Amino acid sequence: MKPKYSSRILIIIDGLGDCLAASAVIEAFHKDFPLTDLYLLTWQKHGCSEIFEYNPNLKQVFPFDGSFDSQYRQAQIIGFQPNEIIILDNIVHYGE
Repeated sequence: MKPKYSSRILIIIDGLGDCLAASAVIEAFHKDFPLTDLYLLTWQKHGCSEIFEYNPNLKQVFPFDGSFDSQYRQAQIIGFQPNEIIILDNIVHYGE
């Protein structure tokens, strides 16, 4: 049985390596939960936001520059509640 998720999820990614690795994660999540709208908040720095600009699995990409903590605060400012936020951090290291 699949867990229940909100009808929308904001994914926060802050590193270039995590951005590259997250494409597959986002695609798999969208495939398993096609009715959930996926949004992304990521660094504009290093071109992270451009990586996802035309990703068909995402409803909207929010580019942001700042610390990881300030990205989480920005997520709340743009209207996402903590239960609607997934933080993908250091996912590159999990595959090693």
